[in-house]
Amino acid sequence: MSSQEASCSEPSQQPCEMPNTLPGGLHPSNRNTIDWNSKGTIVYGSHNLLFVVDAFTCKRVQTIDHHSTAIDHVCWSPPFSITEQARSEDHRIASSDISGQIIISEPIFGSKRCQFSHAASKVLNMKWLVWKDESRDFLLSLHSGDCLILWGTDFGEKIWSMNYTTPLFDLAIDPFNACNASFSSTGCNVMMCSDINLSNAPSNSCRSVTICEDQVHCFHTELSAVLFSSSVEPNLISWLCCSSRDAVFSVQASGAVTLRVGTFSANDERADAQLGLEKVDQLVTYHLMHPVAIGDIQRHGTQQRAVGAALCPVTQSSIAVLFSTGRVVFWQLTSEEFAVLDYRHIQQTGFLDALSSGVSCLRMRPMDDLGKDTDDSLDLSSFGSAHLVAIGSHSGILHLVDVFTCDIIREFSVQSSPIKCLEWGGTYTVLTAGYNHSLSTAQVVRNDIFATDIRTGLKRRIRPEADESPVTLLRVSFYQCYLALAFQREPLEIWDLKGLRLLRRMSKTCPLIVDMAWSCKHHGIKTTEDGGLSIYRENLVVLDSDNRLYHVVVKGLHVKDGKEVNTQYFEKDGHSQMSTLGAVLVCDILVC
Repeated sequence: MSSQEASCSEPSQQPCEMPNTLPGGLHPSNRNTIDWNSKGTIVYGSHNLLFVVDAFTCKRVQTIDHHSTAIDHVCWSPPFSITEQARSEDHRIASSDISGQIIISEPIFGSKRCQFSHAASKVLNMKWLVWKDESRDFLLSLHSGDCLILWGTDFGEKIWSMNYTTPLFDLAIDPFNACNASFSSTGCNVMMCSDINLSNAPSNSCRSVTICEDQVHCFHTELSAVLFSSSVEPNLISWLCCSSRDAVFSVQASGAVTLRVGTFSANDERADAQLGLEKVDQLVTYHLMHPVAIGDIQRHGTQQRAVGAALCPVTQSSIAVLFSTGRVVFWQLTSEEFAVLDYRHIQQTGFLDALSSGVSCLRMRPMDDLGKDTDDSLDLSSFGSAHLVAIGSHSGILHLVDVFTCDIIREFSVQSSPIKCLEWGGTYTVLTAGYNHSLSTAQVVRNDIFATDIRTGLKRRIRPEADESPVTLLRVSFYQCYLALAFQREPLEIWDLKGLRLLRRMSKTCPLIVDMAWSCKHHGIKTTEDGGLSIYRENLVVLDSDNRLYHVVVKGLHVKDGKEVNTQYFEKDGHSQMSTLGAVLVCDILVC
């Protein structure tokens, strides 16, 4: 019938030193995998990782890596009652993946408490079952195959299971009475179950309610009556109900957040018999919910869409919206009085950034020249001596990440083409190169080569646009004075990096370059007699497709012809890269 596998492990004594992972774009199964607990902590899934976020500081404080496949559901354990204050710090996270595995994690230490699953089934939804305000150790999960299972989360044991004859797709538990649960079924039907308990499995008989499609209904479970209905906005991805007020937040795929409240009015007319209300002097009737506050729609890219949202369970006025790019945006409902219009307003209070999809290359920031540059208040206030790594993506976005805190410091939209080459041209300059693939049969593209100042975001195009061969390599010299560009079917170019001018383009008889590197040993600086001008002399080592080495000497504004170097490291055996032996080769070459 069914089988389970459980494994338990005690939490470690030392907290796991995380986060050391930066999230990127989400997996399609990560839709709605976000939850907010009463301690001001948010958890969301990105591929097979769980990220714990402090909502007050908008920073990731923990990364949990226990799943092997993409996560599709996640939920915090509910807060403990007054009688269980001894366990008030025993927080747990229940998460499931697309393979059907359910894992109970401990967020502070990042450890796994237990793992269990139901054989050959997928988790459709799961909720923590609070039983008589005494325990938060039970998890109710709905699995594919119309199977409802109650688990004990201490050791992963199965308490009971129930197989329904009606197809079920989703699960919701009554927040005021844990005995009641509702399931979505086929044909816009909602199945009502009212006999859930810890000791026995519920019966197979459920009350069925049919609702209209493309509408939101307020349904009274005890009276079995629809109080009111409201039309659904297009592209609605989340509907967040407030438990302490007659209000609901709706979140659309564009990221827009809308607050709607229910209004009441006294009516002297007789109540409709379908509601099941007794005759009284003053009857109260519901009216359709109308929007009272709408958040501003942010400008997002075409690939960025909201996929989930979570409501703060304490204030019920803060919302975290999760986007497909991995970004989390925080919204806050305010009630300030404005000079023009007096109305409530939903405004953005913070965001948590993520890497763009498709990271292509990365380079560490050089720290050698940090103290040589003149001290500038702009430099010290923005970056100081931070250890940064520049990360390029296929979307043309450049990220600057602090390697010690794993925080994304800056994000620049450098070019419209993918970033294929990336180098630091100094302490505050990043060089990027890339191109879009041609849609025609012609093997020519338009290369994008930019120099970006990370302090101001100002970018300068190094080479003019032209139909040419794709750029393949970009190398900056040791003193960061010269730039070498290699192309797929065109000769090598040497540029003056400080003046952004072309020093020399090699002849067309120059062989095709496979790899190249500037020497970190054979270089020098000479100063003119008046002491006002420095002349740099640097050496570039080039490897061609026939495994032959050349060195090119650049001195001042003059570039000498490349000379072939006899070496024992490379033979004609098919090797075409100098990445592993490049440092040894460059250091052992003598330049005459």
